[in-house]
Amino acid sequence: MTGWRRWRRHLQWMLVRIVVALLRLVPLRLVSPLGARLGKLAGWLARRERRRAEANLAAAWPELDRRQVRRLRRQVFAGFGVGVLECALLVRRALG
Repeated sequence: MTGWRRWRRHLQWMLVRIVVALLRLVPLRLVSPLGARLGKLAGWLARRERRRAEANLAAAWPELDRRQVRRLRRQVFAGFGVGVLECALLVRRALG
């Protein structure tokens, strides 16, 4: 693994740890909207995963045009962000 990749993975892991630590301070009603925004941001930042998701969605639904595939991809990343934050919140609260 090159130096840049190692640093990038380290920074990603630190960002995840910070978000999980700060999650304790977030009111429950804000977890879903925050998760959706973070998921969309992750989809925007993760170029390779974004392209892969668009290719998979286009293959699964060939009747969708490019704009519809991109909109669906954004919704998928938003839903993933909500799920991740809700799981992290549950784990964080269960562990104290």
